Amino acid sequence: MVATIVVPLLITATHLLITVGDDYYPTLDWALLELHTTDVSKHLVTVGPHSRFGWNHPGPLLYYLLYVPYKIFGSSSIGLHVSAALINAAAVVGCGLVAFRRGGLVVAVAVLVPLGLMVRSLGPSGISDPWNPHLPVISFLLLLLLAWSVTAGDLWLAPIAAALASFTIQSHAGMLPLTAVLAVIACGVVCGRGLRVAPLDRRAYWKKVAAVSTASAAVVAVLWLPVIYGTFVVRDGNLGNLFRFFTSDQTNPSLMTALDVLGLQWGPRPEWITGARGFDLVGDVLFGPRWWIAIGIIAVTAATAVAV
Repeated sequence: MVATIVVPLLITATHLLITVGDDYYPTLDWALLELHTTDVSKHLVTVGPHSRFGWNHPGPLLYYLLYVPYKIFGSSSIGLHVSAALINAAAVVGCGLVAFRRGGLVVAVAVLVPLGLMVRSLGPSGISDPWNPHLPVISFLLLLLLAWSVTAGDLWLAPIAAALASFTIQSHAGMLPLTAVLAVIACGVVCGRGLRVAPLDRRAYWKKVAAVSTASAAVVAVLWLPVIYGTFVVRDGNLGNLFRFFTSDQTNPSLMTALDVLGLQWGPRPEWITGARGFDLVGDVLFGPRWWIAIGIIAVTAATAVAV
């Protein structure tokens, strides 16, 4: 099943290389992504992708991941899109492996079928898009599965989860709250299990937790080293700019707008299955009825109750 999702990604990458090749010239955010990716070979990059609000996302890990395939494919602009397709392919393989590890074929199918539908809806342009709001999406699903594995007692997957969490947060600041929730839940479950371990096994359990925590902390320290260097040595001020932006008064979308956006995924024609709905004659996004979000809320509540 993994192959049925990964093969189209690889075909997309091959098509981009052969058909598009050097004829592609990026603009706007994609041009900035390429400029910063090429900076990796020239100096230490300490900030992430540029934001229209005047700051950069937390870290440069996205550039370092894009750089190696980008150089392998001749440093052509289309190489960034090929790199994005390969990163998504790796994330899909990871999702399949972790899902199978957790529950065998049944869980793997339950994860990979919706993931395959989403990849189909994204289409070739979506799955090969290196733009930072899009690229970490499938990786975040893998992070969710890894967090689940850690709470199930598969503790040595925590360092991998820490690496993936670093990638998602550094690539897009909006991933921080979601990632923090996963981390808090996983840590809470691990600690709670430690309190219920039999007294004779408790010492060994906490020794294992300490070893896993040390390894995870080491992974985080290494991957965030450029950010630390930029903050305290170069004094780029980016983390300070981020903090001031998110703690100051901002004009936020209304609750109704949030429900409209959620309805795009929970409505009668969910975009993750059917693809984007498009725009009306004046250029506004086509939304569905807001009340459809109630179906999604009921479904999630019921699933949570069954899981508990």
